[in-house]
Amino acid sequence: MQMSTEFWNGFYSGVFATLIGFALTMVWDVWKNWRTDKKRDRAILRALLHECEENTSIGQQNWDLLSQELNALSEGKHLIVAMIPFKSGLWEVLRPSIPTKLLTDSDLLSLLRDISMLVAHLNEGFRSRQTYKDTSGAMSNFNDRLKGVDGYLQGEVKQLQEALAKATTKLGSCEKAI
Repeated sequence: MQMSTEFWNGFYSGVFATLIGFALTMVWDVWKNWRTDKKRDRAILRALLHECEENTSIGQQNWDLLSQELNALSEGKHLIVAMIPFKSGLWEVLRPSIPTKLLTDSDLLSLLRDISMLVAHLNEGFRSRQTYKDTSGAMSNFNDRLKGVDGYLQGEVKQLQEALAKATTKLGSCEKAI
């Protein structure tokens, strides 16, 4: 039994239409995933940028508090106000998915890691400092020790501020590039 030309034309048309449909579906899925990834990366970069900006503001406030405390300690007094803890959610934002821009910029990724470590170190230093202030006010060397701690923390805050300024600039460039 021989198949007619019409049959083969219909068969080839069906195969061709199926292949075209499959190709268009694949192109649509790739484009949709690319667009979704781009939106996700932009949102992550914005969140990181926001945290850096917030920590820059907190850093300035903490710098001012430490300066005021150092001045008060020179007069034999101290402030009651506690330091403001830095925001430390940077790695929680990155954990689900690291944007491609960060994966290709190892300097920025290292800088963000350093910022995260500095923030954790400073927050712990602030807690320790507050515990010392709350429990050791009657010690004869209280003011001298607190001056030393405050000076050290001020240096750390300055280091963090410099790293945050670099990260903010780089993250802003990355976000615009997406």
